[in-house]
Amino acid sequence: MTTAIRILAAGCTDTDSALLRDTISERGWDFRSVDNGANCLNQLQKYQPHLVLLDTELVGPDAYELCRQIKDDHTALVMLVTSLRDHSEIARGAEAGTDDFLSKPIAGTDLRSRLVNLVALHDTLR
Repeated sequence: MTTAIRILAAGCTDTDSALLRDTISERGWDFRSVDNGANCLNQLQKYQPHLVLLDTELVGPDAYELCRQIKDDHTALVMLVTSLRDHSEIARGAEAGTDDFLSKPIAGTDLRSRLVNLVALHDTLR
């Protein structure tokens, strides 16, 4: 029996969460969304996601600190969702250990291809 892929999003807007939910559900994967970093940390323990999407505007802790914690303590892959185009912010995300970036506004085709690639990477690394 195959385990359903679990994806957790933190700090995304309602509009982005709806697009994420629809896109992820189409693939038969499980999706949860939380509004801040503290709730994300709580769900990491309970939900044990395969992939975590962190909006760079996340608060308490911020997306970069949370990415570091996830990479230190969990096996989940991390994608930063960002409207930032500043190279220093991209470098900051890379230094925190992110596995990928997704630019806002989120485009459905870009989202689908990136999710499929990260899920395949997760399966390969298992």
